[in-house]
Amino acid sequence: MKGGREGGRQGHCIIFVPGLPKTPTPEFEDALLGVCGRLLKHDPTLASEWVPESRPPSEEDFLDFEAEPCDYTGPPSEVGNNAVHHLVGTNCFSRDFVVKYLDMLTAIDPSILTDCNEAGVTPLQVAAWQGYEYSRSPNIHAIEHICRQVEPAHVEHDGDHGIALVWAVKTLTGREASQPSVRDEGLINEWRQAVRTLLRWGTAAAQLQHLAGQYDIEPQHLELVDREYTAVLNELLQEVMAVASGALQPNMEPAAQGIKERINLTDKTTFGKRIHMAMQHFLTSAAATKTASHCSEVMGEPPSHDEQEQEQERKRAKVSVPSRQCFVVRGVNSRRLGLHEVVHRAIVDEAAACGLKGLDQPGGDALCQFALPELGYLDKHGRFQSLQIE
Repeated sequence: MKGGREGGRQGHCIIFVPGLPKTPTPEFEDALLGVCGRLLKHDPTLASEWVPESRPPSEEDFLDFEAEPCDYTGPPSEVGNNAVHHLVGTNCFSRDFVVKYLDMLTAIDPSILTDCNEAGVTPLQVAAWQGYEYSRSPNIHAIEHICRQVEPAHVEHDGDHGIALVWAVKTLTGREASQPSVRDEGLINEWRQAVRTLLRWGTAAAQLQHLAGQYDIEPQHLELVDREYTAVLNELLQEVMAVASGALQPNMEPAAQGIKERINLTDKTTFGKRIHMAMQHFLTSAAATKTASHCSEVMGEPPSHDEQEQEQERKRAKVSVPSRQCFVVRGVNSRRLGLHEVVHRAIVDEAAACGLKGLDQPGGDALCQFALPELGYLDKHGRFQSLQIE
């Protein structure tokens, strides 16, 4: 709750984005960012603005020139909303605008991403609740950016209203159950992306346990989450290997900087740490070798209409990673492993921790005959050094 917290312009919503009936032009977004930037430079406390009787500015406010747009009254559920609570309730702005707007605010007040309104609800919870209450598309750009910036505990914030995943799952379940005449596949895919984003950036096992303990959660909700997280894990191995390949292109020089951002997964959970630590060691090892002669193709070929075009597309689709196996299993005759096997093991362990079935991982159990805490590498003297992976 906000309590007696002081804001720069309580109740005026000066820094809140306007509600718009359609997607604005890039020129409009640039101009709006410029206005917000000048306002924040003049008065940085506007970034933390919240409204005791909150109703964010709407299109009608700006059409009624005789009304005072700074005097808002609204339902109690909106009391204490900040600029991020309001932003996540819109879905008309581009990803570029959303990221720049949020970065502008958090450069002044990072807590704005996780602050609760008077009802104890965070911006992520509001973002997920919008679809359930109003049948809207999610502001997936805001959801993804907030998830990347906050700790998993904030993704899983409960309070008295249920974690964000609860509302996103209920929305997606309801949408998928819609009659064919009103079924909106685009909206379904948007909410599916929202559910998967929350699972990637929170502690999935904890979120699944939370859902199972909710009195109003039905079997179809749990089945949906199991299905969606299984899909995330099935995609992750190829995603990580593609990122590894991209880090070595175009001159086969490892580019560790920015890898964390390219892996669409938190590094704050046990599972996330395993994936990120494996990737970091892989890049460190690749940087030490600095050679393209130890590379192998690890991805399949794309479909094509004729053999010549197919061959050209196949060459473009190849993903190369150092075949040098830079991981060693402690005490197993210095058994060597590559990044693929290590990531596969982490995914299998995560699926088991969450009680998931239906994992589709090439190679099966043959790749998993080791435990991640046993992993290390051989230093230049041939001595085993533990990677200290949990």
